[in-house]
Amino acid sequence: LIFYFGTILNIIMNVIIFFSGTTTGAFYIGAAIEWGMDKGGACESLFRKVRLPVFGQICYYEVLSLVISLLLITAYMVTRYWFLNNLVAIFLTLVFFKAFRLQSLKVAALLLWLAFLYDIFWVFISPSVFKGNVMVTAATSINAPIKLLWPGSTASVERSCSMLGLGDMALPGLLICYLFSYGNYKLTQSYYYSSVAAYFIALVCCGVSLIAFQAAQPALLYIVPALFASLFIVSWVRSQGDEFKEMWKGFKDDREDREALAEDRELADAINA
Repeated sequence: LIFYFGTILNIIMNVIIFFSGTTTGAFYIGAAIEWGMDKGGACESLFRKVRLPVFGQICYYEVLSLVISLLLITAYMVTRYWFLNNLVAIFLTLVFFKAFRLQSLKVAALLLWLAFLYDIFWVFISPSVFKGNVMVTAATSINAPIKLLWPGSTASVERSCSMLGLGDMALPGLLICYLFSYGNYKLTQSYYYSSVAAYFIALVCCGVSLIAFQAAQPALLYIVPALFASLFIVSWVRSQGDEFKEMWKGFKDDREDREALAEDRELADAINA
């Protein structure tokens, strides 16, 4: 659809980005302000509440975060500056991580390997079918924060390392978040650190291949094998593959549930006393 109706979808996408970017930006800016006030002991007046139409009662720092976010999104819409583009894109990606959680490694494998084949088809096979590189056309025709940008890129996207799609961050990021949760469950973060290192190495290899072959490269072609290779290697070293099997089926870390239950019991005992 982007390949054929890029202009219309560009307008629709920017309208969606304006509202979603403003709300997500306000959420994370507000969280940063709240964290800063807790650490720095800022004035308590920012915690006071004010009643606003539609929103109801909200704190002053939440109003401040909404105003800052609105200014940032407006500045991006007007200037299309690369740094603001990346800031909004990161906000959207963080919300994606917060909204979705993987239940097992098999779900991650299905998502990532299907995306792996999807990327290969649209980058390498689609030019012979559609008489043009659909992936590059789609990435460049939509002027919205659906990709990370770096300054100093060349005029030709095919010859540039200045673009990374949100899908290349969001889908691998789901797996990395899952490995982080599993690391908390096992009291080790070897899976998490190795996956982050594998992701970085995969991006470097992608950039080198892009320069060497002077053609657009699907990042997932390098990221997906690297992530699963690091995952399997660490699992084999630690447990001869047993932890890989456990992650594949899914695990349940009920420590938080037990802690919450214990707190409820303590509160009930205090009330009864």
